[in-house]
Formats: sequence, structure tokens, C-alpha cells
Amino acid sequence: MGPHYNAKENMIIYASSTDELKENPPLLYPVTGISKLPFPYQEPTEIYVHALNGFLITRLTERRGFDGEARFSRDDGSVTFTRVRDQKTEILELNRASKTVHPVKGLGVNPTQYVTSPDGRTHAWVEWDASFGVGRLRVQRVGDLIKEINGEKVVAKSDLNFSPDSKWLLWAEPEPEPARYALWVLELKAMCAQRLLPPDDSERRDPTVSSDMRWLAFTLKREGRSRIARIGFTPPTGPCSARP
Repeated sequence: MGPHYNAKENMIIYASSTDELKENPPLLYPVTGISKLPFPYQEPTEIYVHALNGFLITRLTERRGFDGEARFSRDDGSVTFTRVRDQKTEILELNRASKTVHPVKGLGVNPTQYVTSPDGRTHAWVEWDASFGVGRLRVQRVGDLIKEINGEKVVAKSDLNFSPDSKWLLWAEPEPEPARYALWVLELKAMCAQRLLPPDDSERRDPTVSSDMRWLAFTLKREGRSRIARIGFTPPTGPCSARP
């Protein structure tokens, strides 16, 4: 789950349950009780980096339960990821050389999906409440207070991603009518949130802007079939749909 490419080192970071399922087979270690955690945080996954030159796979985490949503840091020397511990989530930073891990603090009750802009000046994440019933999109720029984005729409924001020029934050959230995911974008200077594409009969998720800022790629689901779509990236210019 959650693959992300590092162009500088030509490698991919991702989460996988392959080793966890071998080390802790579900039939031998059944889950007891009902978990309040939403998908995918109930999944037993570990984090790996896969070098595309030589195809060497390195396992970064070894702990029972969910370790995922990993991203390379701005200097590539460490990675940040989400960990589930005792029915709670936290964001950790792992130094790839020393293998030391420390928490990223100040992110609220149950932070997930932590991402940092390429220039390192803006952070975004989804903070869940104690019951995991409500997930709120948080954004914080260096030296500024934490802001909630689209807070009046109590829906599950997900698939956070910054544009390569650090000017835009993209994500997906379900629309009320019809109840399927649509793409949104936040212009960070003005903190102006807008729906990125007009609604239609498809579901759109996982927005990614190309390094030259020309293209927007995303997953497109229609009539039970999923595919990758690409269109020209044209940020909206109309009035803000929502402000923090």
C-alpha cells in the first residue's frame, strides 16, 4: 500500500503485509474484540524501500501491527510514517542510517497521513478524534498556527499530496451527492480550498502533480473498474469554496 517514488535515489517506499502474515499468521494469532480503527489501520503491515537499480528491497520496520503511510523526508535521510499502538495512531520519524525512531509531536489526538511540502515549509495531516469517527484535515505552515481545511464538511479527507512547487495541497474527499470521492486543492498562500474537477459519474482519488507542473494523475473508478487517468493540471481560479 501507499507507494511513493524518490527520484533522487531512484527508489520506492511502500507498506506490505507479506512478512507480517508469515510471522504472525492470523489463524495462530486471531484478533480479539472489535477494533475502532478504520481501514487500513487494522492491517498488519511493515515499511520497505525498493531500489530500482539492482532491485534491492530493505525492510525498515519490524513491529506487529500497522506501520504505513510512509514518506521520504525532504533531505531523504529519514522517513515519516503512521504507526498504530494500543488502538491509537502516532506519526514517527525514522532515521535510515541509525535506525532510530522518534515521534513527531504537536499533531493532536490520532494523527495520520502526515506529509511535508517539498520546500519543507508546510505540513499537512489528518487528525482523527478518539473514537475514529471524524477525521479532520490539518495544515500548518512554518511559524503559523494549525488550520483546519474544509472543516464545515465532516467527511473523510484522504490521499494528501503536495505539488512539486509547494504551492498547492491536493486531497480527495467524498461529495454528499453522489456519495463518491472527488478531488480538492488548497492554494497555500491564500489558504483557498476549491474542488479541482467538476463532479461526474466517476470516483477520483490519489491526486499527483507531475514534476513539471503540467499534468495531474489520479485513480479513476467508474462502473466497477479502476484505472489511472491523466489530464492537464489547471488550478481553479474562481472564488474559494471554503476557507479555514
